[in-house]
Amino acid sequence: MKMYMDDTAIIGGGATGLCIAYYFKKLIYYKKKDLTIIEASPDVGGLAGYTTVQGELMEKFYHHIFQTDTNIIELINELGLGNKLYWVDDYASMYDGTYKFKYAGPIDILKAPILNPYEKLRLITVLAFFIYYPGTKYLKKLTAYEWGERFLPRNVNEQIIVPLLKAKFSTYYKDIASVWLRSRFESRGKSKGKLGYMEGSFAPVFEKLKEKLIEEDVKFIFNKSVPFFPKNKIIDGKKYYKLIYTTPVPTKLSPIEYLGALSLIIELKVPLMADYWLSITDKDNPPFLVIVNQSYINKKLKNVYYLSGYYKMNSDIMKRMSQGEIESLFFTYLKKIFPKFDKSDVIKTHLFKKDYAQPIVGLDYEAKIPPFMDRYRNSRPNVLIVNMSQIFPQDRGMNYAVKLAKYFVLNNYI
Repeated sequence: MKMYMDDTAIIGGGATGLCIAYYFKKLIYYKKKDLTIIEASPDVGGLAGYTTVQGELMEKFYHHIFQTDTNIIELINELGLGNKLYWVDDYASMYDGTYKFKYAGPIDILKAPILNPYEKLRLITVLAFFIYYPGTKYLKKLTAYEWGERFLPRNVNEQIIVPLLKAKFSTYYKDIASVWLRSRFESRGKSKGKLGYMEGSFAPVFEKLKEKLIEEDVKFIFNKSVPFFPKNKIIDGKKYYKLIYTTPVPTKLSPIEYLGALSLIIELKVPLMADYWLSITDKDNPPFLVIVNQSYINKKLKNVYYLSGYYKMNSDIMKRMSQGEIESLFFTYLKKIFPKFDKSDVIKTHLFKKDYAQPIVGLDYEAKIPPFMDRYRNSRPNVLIVNMSQIFPQDRGMNYAVKLAKYFVLNNYI
């Protein structure tokens, strides 16, 4: 069996895998290497993979970018797609089981009906310090929940911080590192109330990357799942010199725990809401935790919404409930928020699930992050790991996937 030292397989055709190949071909021009990208699904995109709704491409799981996301913005411009990127107002609201109110900025917080004047002032003051004070040493020993208990009035922590943590981390909300929360507030706060999106979804970015890589003789293999650490690095009878995994390491091989994501896209006869984003902060265990109005950000779509949340990967909703059961559960709760909603208004639904969608970022998370290669060098030479779990303290997303891939290539790991 012939094998060349330049035969490398990149496992995963999401943003990280595509960008590793792209930056290698673009920046490490003095090396010749045969690259193959192996993807388990029918096409590129990973968590930003797309489907067709009302004749338009649309992400299976909601995506947008912030003005602080300089890495993905730079890549979009490099690919000649800058003219397709546009910005809209971040029109977000919150539902706490009783009230719906806007919370896109400080003025909205001052109007929030669930907080008294002192609580509002305290929240704005503490958040400003939290976001703009450069030191984070004091945060490293605090969970986000503990930070809220220490620096905010109890009602503010329970009504604002806890629901936001639950929306992202489900029952793990008390375990999340405060440095993660700070980074989250910072990226949103410094984005000046704007969200970025692409004409025709983010699909053109991934398709353009694929097109450029094919021009550079990068090979693609689709619909192929690759187990972690195959014997002798042999995949479908071909032996590779190097394997680069951009997919999450399964929990049985890694100390990092993950949540799965579920997205129910609904098409309605009538509008549901004018806001772009509605966070569900109801304490009574709502079945989904966010509603995203895709028609707000893409005017070609009519009355299209995501109902979405993060769940334990072995939960009933992820593994055992049928689509009909999930829809019944979701629609019952949707009527609580919007009493005029009726199931007869639903034209079509699209259900998507994804395991390993969100790492659980606890206080000891940084110590669990796998290095690119050192840990596996002796037992598994030339097997490298580059995935979302290495993004910290920032929230995982397209921007940091691009940044991670570029760092990996420029530091000559490939």
